[in-house]
Amino acid sequence: MEWQDVLPALLQIDSVKELQNAREAPDLLLWKLAKAQDWPPSGIYRFAALRPKLALSVPRFVQLLEIYPMDPPGRWWFIARVRRLIEQALDDQGNPWDEALESMKEMDPAFDLQPAIHHPEKMVERLAPGPKHLEFQPLEEETADDEKVVKGGKPLMFGFRERGLGEGPEATDAEA
Repeated sequence: MEWQDVLPALLQIDSVKELQNAREAPDLLLWKLAKAQDWPPSGIYRFAALRPKLALSVPRFVQLLEIYPMDPPGRWWFIARVRRLIEQALDDQGNPWDEALESMKEMDPAFDLQPAIHHPEKMVERLAPGPKHLEFQPLEEETADDEKVVKGGKPLMFGFRERGLGEGPEATDAEA
């Protein structure tokens, strides 16, 4: 391991006695860093010790993210890559990143997010109107008898649509 990886763990040692013991028995300190369960510096050290092993897997993992954009990790990978390209332009438009993120979650990763890496200006134009959930959505009509009428459907009473509940003579028998 390199010094820069071990240094954060060593900086977490807060007692003078621990530092004196480390100076006198560095092997004991290394053992304690590697094996101690409840000691905060050992957690930082073990995390840093994973780095050489994980570093070998990262290129293959990124390749899999690129190959499978429809999987949730792939979608987030493309959102993360697009973010650094469009965040400033969105801010200039007055669109906060949180609203853009909501819209991007709904987009197709392969056909919308992946091309945005090469053409971020088109993504900024697409996100300019704001999130879709703020657009006008027609509400269900309500009648005087607490029935909800769904456009093109049968009237609903108390939200029932199955087995004839809410309509006709069966409804009066079921309600009684």
